[in-house]
Amino acid sequence: MSKSKRTVIINVETTGLSTKTGCRVIEIACVEVVKGTLTQHRFNSLIHPCGRKITNEAYKRHGLQDTDLAEAPKFQDIAQQLINFCEGAKVVTYNADFDIDLLAYECKKQL
Repeated sequence: MSKSKRTVIINVETTGLSTKTGCRVIEIACVEVVKGTLTQHRFNSLIHPCGRKITNEAYKRHGLQDTDLAEAPKFQDIAQQLINFCEGAKVVTYNADFDIDLLAYECKKQL
């Protein structure tokens, strides 16, 4: 399959609602669409927030609690899997500026 025909749709959940407060990614969910058809190929992971607490406002949006993430892997542990899943695909996200800023922040923390 030509990867150029792939689209990956990403949803990111976070500890807060603003990139300016240092919020962290706590869940990434991705689905694959090929030639306009949703496939069964998916990537999903909870992510440990490394000391950041989930704000009440964020909890109201996604329903995740700090205790849900106690055993979750850190971003660095799933980063390569996420990159592999998205490789060669057009990436689409609901709130692109926010999501991309947060993913870039998480990647920079790994350097």
